[in-house]
Amino acid sequence: MKPPQPGEGLSVVVPVKDGAATIRRQLSAVTAGAGVPLEVVVADNGSTDGTADVVRDFAREHPGVRVVDASARPGVCFARNTGIAAATHEAIAVCDADDVVAPGWADAMASALQRHAYVGGPLEYDLLNPSWASAVRGRPMQDGLPDLASEGGPPWPYVIGANLGVRRSVHEAVGGFDEDLLTGDDNDYAYRLRLQQGVHPAWEPGAVVHYRLRADLTALRRQAQHYGRGLAGLVDRYAEHWPSPPRPRGSLERGARALARAALVRDRAGVGNWFWHLGWDAGYAEAVARLGTRPAPRAGAVT
Repeated sequence: MKPPQPGEGLSVVVPVKDGAATIRRQLSAVTAGAGVPLEVVVADNGSTDGTADVVRDFAREHPGVRVVDASARPGVCFARNTGIAAATHEAIAVCDADDVVAPGWADAMASALQRHAYVGGPLEYDLLNPSWASAVRGRPMQDGLPDLASEGGPPWPYVIGANLGVRRSVHEAVGGFDEDLLTGDDNDYAYRLRLQQGVHPAWEPGAVVHYRLRADLTALRRQAQHYGRGLAGLVDRYAEHWPSPPRPRGSLERGARALARAALVRDRAGVGNWFWHLGWDAGYAEAVARLGTRPAPRAGAVT
């Protein structure tokens, strides 16, 4: 594995679909004041709102920015892989089109990738979100790398794809992000890097991203349902490493839990929490039923 050399640049990959309303602000933040040689590759996953035109307009004054067509297959994993394949540097950073990187993010990522093969940095939740939204979702990856031990999983840290750095050689060695996964992809990527390449993520506190949460209740429920399905898929795929997965609940039990939670709602955060649990419980149970009975975990399999 050849690490980036001093003076080499950074490729920033921005997967996007229908991000015309937010991507200019993100591109401005990424390119502002970067000391490292920088290119920005926007991987457009089939936008219909003029996103590519916004990027091309921005690129007229920022020649290091370009857009590539990533519409052949839907999904953020395909877009990330397409963008990384089109990038030219060994050091790759990934961020999302609806977030805003903090000053110094690109330089911090480039510096971290001189020392580490796989990196994550803090997500900040106050700039772009109402206070109730972060009360619902919590603040994962604010002060360190998250894991899924609270969901009965292995205590293996992973990097959320909204603020991720990786060396191209490592990304290619593991086969990139799994394009068959619609969620759980960040965890799966970290687990494969760990199990197949022996690569563990490092923490870079200077690479901060202001992260945008869902602030629409219906969208929040859909996202939670998506995440519930994703966790079930991870449990199924990594069964031998998952000591104690959550128990799926039937429709009657989910209904009773929803009624019990509704009685405790006192504010907007409580409403959001109700919608989140409603979606997550349904998505997890649905996916477990579809996947069938998983193999029993092996004693001592978590490493």
